[in-house]
Amino acid sequence: GLMKVTYVGAGAFGVLGQARELLAHATLAIDLEIALYDLNIERAHAMRTMIRRAPEFAGSNARITCTHGLDRALDGADFVQLTACPWRHANNRRSTELCYWYGWIGSDNVSPNGAFCSLRSATLALDVARRMERCSPTGTLIVFTNPIPVLTAAVNRHTRIRAVGICGGQRNYIHNIAHMMGWHDLNWGLDAEVAGINHFSWIMSLTLDGEDFLPRLDARWREGLDWDHIDTIGNADVLRRTFPRERYAGETFGAILYSCEYDGLPHLCFYDEEVMRLRPAVKPPIAPEDARGDPGRRSGKNFITMATSDLPPDFWTYDHRRAKAWDREPYPAQVATRMIRGLVGDMPRERVTTSYLNQGAVAGFPDDVVLEYSTVFSSDGISHDRTYTLPPATVGVSRALAEFQTLTADAIAESDRRKFLQAIYAYPMCRDCRKVEAFVKEMCVINNDELPAFMK
Repeated sequence: GLMKVTYVGAGAFGVLGQARELLAHATLAIDLEIALYDLNIERAHAMRTMIRRAPEFAGSNARITCTHGLDRALDGADFVQLTACPWRHANNRRSTELCYWYGWIGSDNVSPNGAFCSLRSATLALDVARRMERCSPTGTLIVFTNPIPVLTAAVNRHTRIRAVGICGGQRNYIHNIAHMMGWHDLNWGLDAEVAGINHFSWIMSLTLDGEDFLPRLDARWREGLDWDHIDTIGNADVLRRTFPRERYAGETFGAILYSCEYDGLPHLCFYDEEVMRLRPAVKPPIAPEDARGDPGRRSGKNFITMATSDLPPDFWTYDHRRAKAWDREPYPAQVATRMIRGLVGDMPRERVTTSYLNQGAVAGFPDDVVLEYSTVFSSDGISHDRTYTLPPATVGVSRALAEFQTLTADAIAESDRRKFLQAIYAYPMCRDCRKVEAFVKEMCVINNDELPAFMK
């Protein structure tokens, strides 16, 4: 029968690659509707045009629809993917700077600023989920908006909708290991079992075509990395900073980082160094920022123009050395499609790394907190192959971060300002009441035009 996949925030560049991947699987595309919803309807129409221009759409029976109404987009959806970024980038930039000024990492995920981002993004996720309870009560919400664990927890703990969080980590570690090994091509035969918290997860096992790969990776580190090769990579400056940190953590704690987002590993052993690297020289102004120069608006206009322009001959060809945000990546990197294929029974089972309710997957954590781990999707539902035990030195920090994210989710779902303040204190680096109280007050000023009523 008809399968409907709805994208909320359909103007996001990555929607194009994900829609192409759905269309590429013949059994999924037989009777498929891809519904596009975005507050910027012009950008949603541009996305529909680009999907229809994609080579995977040719000969397909799929319907690509746009709608002004969110309820209509959600009606009867089997899967709803939240890709919207609901906060103003201008406000978030200043909030990030203020976080670093106070001495804390300021990312949109594992940080106090991540909690403030949640005030917008988790509010949106809950709105979508509550609408789904009416319009598509058996649908699954796929969360691809930061902070992924907070949104996933808010929906699973406070609505009847099942929500699963996905991240680029399924792709990132393949890239990272290729760069560490000095390979010029990616090897999708690598398979990691993972457990932890999104951006702070650890490799439990690593195989290449079924063989243990960890001894080869360790030997490569002992020989020394090929930095001349790494310097040819587009983000070489980032890799030169993160790879030695990953090696230090591996040698010191026996903890091999899964994915190299900058806001994760510092919580284990590089926190002050990372904060001082990005701390502004002067305190940022405590006022909302003018959004007229927002780069997100410029990129959106460029995408709209591209949708009706002539495309270069190699536009639809994937090359990891010049990968674009809208590329269709190799199937092992397509977490959402693999989830869908597993849940609808198109594949017997799919095991991919996602954020979901623990339910016994990671030892020592409550079942009802959201963690990131190797999750199994099948027609029987969502499960895991075994119970994972985190490396000892990572457990305490992970528990604190899980409490921080869970309290943030609960505070937003319950409109509880006091609980939100408790969440900030639960963040393991926030322990001084003068700093926390002053920080929260100033963040509320910066973000005043976007705060939910309970925070004003």
